[in-house]
Amino acid sequence: IKPSKPEGTAAWYQGGLVLIGNAFKDKVSLTFSEGSRLLDPKKLFNNMLEGNKWRRIDFLEGDEVNEAALKALVRAAVDRNKSKRKKWSGCPSDRSNHSEETT
Repeated sequence: IKPSKPEGTAAWYQGGLVLIGNAFKDKVSLTFSEGSRLLDPKKLFNNMLEGNKWRRIDFLEGDEVNEAALKALVRAAVDRNKSKRKKWSGCPSDRSNHSEETT
């Protein structure tokens, strides 16, 4: 995954947007663009947001990070993006609109 930083917000792309990261005064947030479609057996998502797509993890100072579970969520999000790209592969217009994949 290669990070970018448009307008002060860190964004990670792999076959499409995976997640964005924001630092606030009291927390750091990682927001997954397809979070509602990801399994979260370790219950990392602690902010469901409005709507049916985005899910967020808010880390407060002193929080312990379950690195293995976080890595698993990121990998699942990348895999979801890859599976969506396979569905688009038959339509040239979809491929051109989703060409931000980087390695």
